[in-house]
Amino acid sequence: MKKQISYILIYILFINIAFNEGKLKFSANSLETNIKNNIEEQIFKNDVIINKQTMTLYTDKAIYYPKLSKVILIDNVKMYDMQ
Repeated sequence: MKKQISYILIYILFINIAFNEGKLKFSANSLETNIKNNIEEQIFKNDVIINKQTMTLYTDKAIYYPKLSKVILIDNVKMYDMQ
């Protein structure tokens, strides 16, 4: 469990750095939007693909906080940069 939490925190840090500039493009089989404490949360599930310029991320689940510019990737994360 601790190892999984560590991986999630590493992904959060990486995503915040890698996707700091520019707009993210999401696609997934399902999307759920929630608002908690005035913060929007978008939950993408099943075959999630995130694109930004030449970088593409694949994951089973992504939680995106647009106001915070924060993305959390969960399970089967893969990243490709076509530069």
